[in-house]
Amino acid sequence: VHLFLSFLLGLLLVSSPAGVPVQPMWYLHCTRYSWINLYMTWNKAQQFCRVNYTDLVSIRNEGENVEIMKKAQGSPFWIGLFNDPWKWSDGAQSKFKKWKNWEPNNWNLNEKCVEIRPDGTWNDADCSLQKQFICSQSK
Repeated sequence: VHLFLSFLLGLLLVSSPAGVPVQPMWYLHCTRYSWINLYMTWNKAQQFCRVNYTDLVSIRNEGENVEIMKKAQGSPFWIGLFNDPWKWSDGAQSKFKKWKNWEPNNWNLNEKCVEIRPDGTWNDADCSLQKQFICSQSK
């Protein structure tokens, strides 16, 4: 019965402030991350996460990187790492990084935000690009 109720709770749809449906949130196994199936700039994604969840996701180790990749839909997405020197949006003090080869490179001096590529590696990217993202439900 408990598993069935958890499954039903997981089917709840969340709507964005504009009323656009967001990907279902799955609460099975007390997950802490939500895949947001909307395309936004890094700043808008951060704002969305802070209003509706806690913040853009921070990644503290390889295990979390793997767990977060399970939520991804096969396209690059924003995480909470930004600027150079790199820091986490939620103030986390993690030193874990998983940069793709030759990254970060700050191409055209305009890459201050971080996306995760489909292979699980990280890339610095232009913050004005619109991407899907993952919010954290922790705190």
